[in-house]
Amino acid sequence: MSILTCDGCERSFCTKHIADHRQELSIEMDSIGQEYDLLRRDLIRDDNDSHLLFDRINIWERESIIKIQQIAQQARHDLRQCLDENKNQITNNCNKLADELHSNRESGDYTETDFDLWNKQLRELRKMLEKPPIIDILEDNTLSRPIYMIKIKQKIDQQSTTQISDCNIISNQLSELPIIQNFNTFIGDAIFTDNHHVAKHSGDSQRSTMVYLTKSYLSGIHRIRFRIEQKLNKYLFFGIINSLEEMNRDIFNSPSLYGWMSPISRVVKSQKVVINPVNTIFNEGDEISLTLNCNIQQILLEHHRTDIIDRLPIDIRVCPLPWRVVIAFFSSNDSVRIIY
Repeated sequence: MSILTCDGCERSFCTKHIADHRQELSIEMDSIGQEYDLLRRDLIRDDNDSHLLFDRINIWERESIIKIQQIAQQARHDLRQCLDENKNQITNNCNKLADELHSNRESGDYTETDFDLWNKQLRELRKMLEKPPIIDILEDNTLSRPIYMIKIKQKIDQQSTTQISDCNIISNQLSELPIIQNFNTFIGDAIFTDNHHVAKHSGDSQRSTMVYLTKSYLSGIHRIRFRIEQKLNKYLFFGIINSLEEMNRDIFNSPSLYGWMSPISRVVKSQKVVINPVNTIFNEGDEISLTLNCNIQQILLEHHRTDIIDRLPIDIRVCPLPWRVVIAFFSSNDSVRIIY
């Protein structure tokens, strides 16, 4: 009986069993071929445009465009105001001169001296009309409120430029608008600092505290970015509630409450729903962006440390517009800052 050795597995087989072994290898080869075919199929089907980071880029683009449009609109308004002031001044002076000419013509009370004075006034008014005051566009980079420039790397690079309001137009290459939201009311025990941009649980840990942002939202798309300054409990809550609903400690029994207790734990109609078995929580130092899209009745959470993005559709039958942002603390000294 002849003995053969397989160069791959280095096992020895008799003539009878070497055929069986070759059959096993053939089946394995077929299996690898099938896996390859599946890989090629999935590669062809895979749509890069569905990557979650595209959503973040799209959100950044929309918000940057809106901010730039707002700044440009303000600049145009300031320019018109400056030009109108000059035009109004010329008009007023023209009216005064017209009244004086009419009066002197009616009375016949005029001489060569008056002619010289009126011609001089006309030349000055012509000069004002043809040479308006010098107005310039200045680019100012001295303030620190940034708009985040993005690059496809492991981290997002940031560059900052700024805006100042004045009759002389000062515009930005790219700038962040001032913070227009702040904390203003709470249920429980809380203190607000830094112009109401920081909220802190100031009571004991036996009772939760809910803090509310000032503005309510009825239409449009609105994005607010937060940073967790301090956190002791496992959970924090970021979300919305119908702004017309009376504030009380029973908020977590309200059907209009929507949001997140963690990046992977939703609250829908006050009910907690885990959407991912991975144990991910909000940590101290984390930055979270909350986007309210009133137009399509949806809110979106971005957890920047983990790149988790979660969209949450809102049933407006139980949570009608307008919406108001609410944050819930569960431990004493927990605090959150509004970045922008």
